[in-house]
Amino acid sequence: MTHDPSAAAPGPACTDALAARLDRLERELVETRGRLSRLRRASVAAIAAAALPSLGLLAAAALPGTADTVRTQRLEIVDVQGRVTMLATSSLDGGHVDFWNARGMNSVRVGATASGGDVTIWDREGKPAAGLFAGTDGGSLELSAGTDDVMARVGASREGGTIALQNGVGKVGFAAQAGSAGGASGVFDGLGRPMAELAVNEFGGHLGIADRGGRGIAKVQGTPRGGALELLDSDGRIAVGAGAD
Repeated sequence: MTHDPSAAAPGPACTDALAARLDRLERELVETRGRLSRLRRASVAAIAAAALPSLGLLAAAALPGTADTVRTQRLEIVDVQGRVTMLATSSLDGGHVDFWNARGMNSVRVGATASGGDVTIWDREGKPAAGLFAGTDGGSLELSAGTDDVMARVGASREGGTIALQNGVGKVGFAAQAGSAGGASGVFDGLGRPMAELAVNEFGGHLGIADRGGRGIAKVQGTPRGGALELLDSDGRIAVGAGAD
């Protein structure tokens, strides 16, 4: 059955809305890129005095001749060779604790910031591996593979959750988002061009497929009258259209 193209009007709006959401996900990845590297270069701050009991000082306080409180602006724990393996200091942002492995590599940092808490992990070569951050609008988990590029990011905000996966050259390969209206996801090629999208529109679901040039060539979606299918030619004109009346 030939379908009136006007019945598929929700398609472009849904596509534009999804594109806007995916663009925002990519911008977030760009904004967070390098955060692990900046933390790596940042000066070490300090642990708050309230956290010191967790280091075992309360147990020591029960022993004769020991103090029940230790107050300092810098606390260093060293190994048998005198190398620092844990450092706790204080700064204007709050407390920070750093840990070094047996090879002298700064492997983990736990700290407090104006936005909340941060946990940063580096691999055995001292390169970024993972970060867990609290922001003003929610938390985020970022995974890297020895570079400043974030390969995977999971975020949460008041609007919902987001997931973005990048390839080795910094291009988004998959992105998904959940919001009050429902979910949306997109799949991209190696150059970051959208190849397929799956989303929710006001009449149901929307599935779009693009060619290698990123041009839309097929759509299946819900409309006010039911389901609709469109196949487009290379010029973007409807070649085949079908829908429920």
